[in-house]
Amino acid sequence: MYIDWCKCILQSRCRLNSLNLKNDYFDNRIGVYVIWSGNDKSKIVSIGRGIIRDELVKMKNNKSVQDYGPDLFVTWAEIPKDSLEGVEAYLCSKLNPLDHHTTKSVDLIDVNLP
Repeated sequence: MYIDWCKCILQSRCRLNSLNLKNDYFDNRIGVYVIWSGNDKSKIVSIGRGIIRDELVKMKNNKSVQDYGPDLFVTWAEIPKDSLEGVEAYLCSKLNPLDHHTTKSVDLIDVNLP
């Protein structure tokens, strides 16, 4: 499945802790997200799924995520609800996030990486 990974103004990377999650843009957006630390996109901190606004608010307040440094970046993509678990599981298997959480054993859904 091809997914459209979101970027911030002028196609730049989005800083997690500067992102205005109260913006109407985030209303009713459901999908997956990837958080990484610093300029190294291979240092994936966390991957998750759900209501994007709610999940990113949790990550802003999650001490174990914030401990990875002040330069946390994020991207997200809208995904149909019935594909969320499979896409998240695929991303975790490919990107091996530092802040692991257990995903159910589901069929992986291949997507393009951010």
